[in-house]
Amino acid sequence: MFKINIKGVSVKDDVDWKELVSLTDGYSGADIANVCREAALMQMRRRLLMNKGGDILELLNNPNLQSELEAPISGEDFISAINNISKSVSYKDLEKYETWTKEFKSS
Repeated sequence: MFKINIKGVSVKDDVDWKELVSLTDGYSGADIANVCREAALMQMRRRLLMNKGGDILELLNNPNLQSELEAPISGEDFISAINNISKSVSYKDLEKYETWTKEFKSS
């Protein structure tokens, strides 16, 4: 799911995919998509925070802005994103769906 959602996006070598999978146990596909989107936006947020109180036109006219915003996503970006995005389906809900599926499964 991670690789599908970050297709075409540069990722640093420090990303530990097994750790990310472990940390997102129980996340839905949409939750993983949100984590990837959040991680991809981390660089932009950092850049905006660095410019806090600065001139927005100066920021937008920075010739290096495009390359800064296209910086690869780091493992730290993914961890921060996971901390910001909660799973949308609880284990209790999953149990209900599994029970319902077993009960009404067509043969």
